[in-house]
Amino acid sequence: MVVNSCANISSAALFFNTIEALHAHFARPDHHAHLQKIQESLGIKSGGEIGSLSTTRWACRFENCKAVLTNYAAIKSTLEEEISSGQNMKVVEAIGLLNCISEAEFVVCLSIFKSVLSVLHLLSKYFQTKDATLGQAVDQIQGTIRSFEDSRNNFKDIWEEIVAFSEKHDVSLEPIRVSKRKRQAVPKKLDDFRTDTTLGKSHLVDLSSDVNTSEYWKINIYYQVMDNVLTNLKKRFTNLPYAQSIEAFYKLDLKNADEFVNTYKHKLKIDTDLLQAEVSVLKNVLKNKNKESNIKSLKEEVDRNFCPNFYKMLQVAIAIPISSADCERSFSAMRRTKNWLRTTMGQERFSNLAIINIENSLVKTNILPETVLNKFCDKNRKLKLV
Repeated sequence: MVVNSCANISSAALFFNTIEALHAHFARPDHHAHLQKIQESLGIKSGGEIGSLSTTRWACRFENCKAVLTNYAAIKSTLEEEISSGQNMKVVEAIGLLNCISEAEFVVCLSIFKSVLSVLHLLSKYFQTKDATLGQAVDQIQGTIRSFEDSRNNFKDIWEEIVAFSEKHDVSLEPIRVSKRKRQAVPKKLDDFRTDTTLGKSHLVDLSSDVNTSEYWKINIYYQVMDNVLTNLKKRFTNLPYAQSIEAFYKLDLKNADEFVNTYKHKLKIDTDLLQAEVSVLKNVLKNKNKESNIKSLKEEVDRNFCPNFYKMLQVAIAIPISSADCERSFSAMRRTKNWLRTTMGQERFSNLAIINIENSLVKTNILPETVLNKFCDKNRKLKLV
């Protein structure tokens, strides 16, 4: 979502391409060893590694921004030494990277994306937790959107960080402007529109010389990034009332769970009168046992024969995922299980090992190792171990 939106901004695309190029350059053993040596000489401890960028996860991009910010001096010094030595053909690559990271546009993007991705990182991490529900995520989503709305008109703090960083590393923030003869005058109305609505922009707009440096970068990069992130967050999470209705259902509040119930009552052939009666009984059951109304308690107390209508609705509510993280974990488990050393593994064994890996929490708590070993021995007609 955010990946695709920011890819339309040329400054953002160039910035992340440079990060990817830095990763490729310092992934080579000799360059990486040289960088570590410079880090030690500069007293930089555990600055983080520049990793490969993922097209689906922004966590790696946030970590990369932090790593480049921390190791900027070491990276710059390493590239300068590689250029001065001039020992191989990689010098041309080092010259290009040094020029890119020394530009004002890169430094501005580095600070802006570090700030933006730090907020998105919190939301992304919450979505990946196993116990998170769609209804509980509403508060986090709304809080994230409000944070971006407040930050959009508060460029001053980020600009102060950018100025301090540029002064420390001797980077000029002054933009390269087109001469007055070549630059066409922009009507005031169009100028105002560009400031307020920047979603369709794909290049830096040359502003008049009386516009200060802070305003220049705010209009050309900061507003573009913030507007794209805000627009896509609101577009992605347009159905928050539905998520809130699911959370109300978990709390046995059918009045506020109307949207969820009405969506599935005809498909599941739910009797709403009986559903109301079942909810009333469940409230008293949980009250007598001093339990709160949540997913864990409902799983323990809801009986399929006693509350058939509520049981069907609960199955649907639990099956609605908050994100695709659980599905992706299964693919990761398959990759770890069937590696290049196990290429001759059969499908049945592979499926069983994958299930054990995916459901490892259940295996650890509910299955005794002795039981598994005994069944294995029985199957192979050997003596029992226990």
